[in-house]
Amino acid sequence: MRISVAMIVLDDALNIFRALTSCDFADEIVIVDGGSTDATIREISRFTTENPDRVVKVYTHPWPDNFSIQRNLSFEKCDGDFIIRLDSDEMFGLRLRGSIKAFLTEIPNEALSIRIRQNNIIDEDLRYAANLGGWESHPRIFRRSADLNWVGKVHEYVELVDRMCIDWNVCVNHYGWVDREKLKKKEQKYMEMPGSGFETVGSLTDRFYEVRQLPYGVL
Repeated sequence: MRISVAMIVLDDALNIFRALTSCDFADEIVIVDGGSTDATIREISRFTTENPDRVVKVYTHPWPDNFSIQRNLSFEKCDGDFIIRLDSDEMFGLRLRGSIKAFLTEIPNEALSIRIRQNNIIDEDLRYAANLGGWESHPRIFRRSADLNWVGKVHEYVELVDRMCIDWNVCVNHYGWVDREKLKKKEQKYMEMPGSGFETVGSLTDRFYEVRQLPYGVL
């Protein structure tokens, strides 16, 4: 059984090394870069230099202002039996990393996708927004098949027709809310994209956070 991690990235030098480090269970990491102009590619090169035994495949595809196009390309380049998506500002939790191979070996054959939890980290003290996150709306892990198809320009998701999805109580940690200035830029970009759900200034950045300390052991 082989596991692929599929990533799409654009100008996220601050976070991508941490994301790559959390993929220690993967047989390959496939990255589709949208044309980064910061140090993202240099950070990927640093990771591969420091981890020569890791298989990292990098493809460049100019950002098309459409998340699904990039996701589909990243999935097409994977050759694992299972594909797990990861954003550059995320990090797989320790429990997932330590048990994913055993878990995937034991799931029923009819289980074609798997949903997990997400923790939205809000500061460097590893506090998270307990009211925003929890079980993800869409699967995180997929059996590889020819008909996996991402749809939606923003808030993209995989079309799942009569597919069995199971829940797995492990987590991914999301760090995209820590850098407030970058979050403001993301909000502005979302405001320019119809259907994003963020249409006014502050709709992404000024939400109420029920702050809790991240429990020990989930990193």
